[in-house]
Amino acid sequence: LDVIYHGTSMPPSNRRNNTSDSKTILAVSDIYIQKNYHTLIQAFGLVHKENPELKLVIVGREIDEFYSRSVREMANALRLTDAVEFLGHVNPPELSELYENCHIFVFPSTVETFGNPLLEAMSFGLPIACSNTAAMPEVIGDAGLMFDPSDEGDIAEKIKQLLDNPVLREELGKRASIRAREFSLSRTAISTARVLHSACSATSVGSRMLR
Repeated sequence: LDVIYHGTSMPPSNRRNNTSDSKTILAVSDIYIQKNYHTLIQAFGLVHKENPELKLVIVGREIDEFYSRSVREMANALRLTDAVEFLGHVNPPELSELYENCHIFVFPSTVETFGNPLLEAMSFGLPIACSNTAAMPEVIGDAGLMFDPSDEGDIAEKIKQLLDNPVLREELGKRASIRAREFSLSRTAISTARVLHSACSATSVGSRMLR
């Protein structure tokens, strides 16, 4: 079994605004239950009580209409209607701008085989808090804070750590940018070609042995 990581075409960068006072948290993924937005909304509610100027921006198509509606209703019930913004699908230039200008990136998903938005955020050098399950720890390494995605208190605590510590934000942003270089599209292509070449060689040897 050979594991080949995805790559990103977004060039890694070292942001200069990780110590700024911007108050936007960004989450990117299509909306269905495995993306765990309901727990993120609950966690954001805890953080918002102490940081009423904070905004949560969610980017992603509403794949599951019932779940999407329940997440919006939860935001309304927690009186976060004006603090949580659902942008739906956005085009790549707009998404790049959102990555560039947000304060913190949060990835609360419970199930991922890789997590492309996580890598995209890393390539922008963002301070990141993400789930400690599935593929996320393997992708992010030591370049972000990790939380239990089923525990809104833990998610809130990790967000607060990033909000309250500009030195930590800057350090994690630098680590994320450096780690993103390990996931280039060229490396993905080379690894894929190597596996295909190996498979072809094995098939050729096997054919000769059968003759």
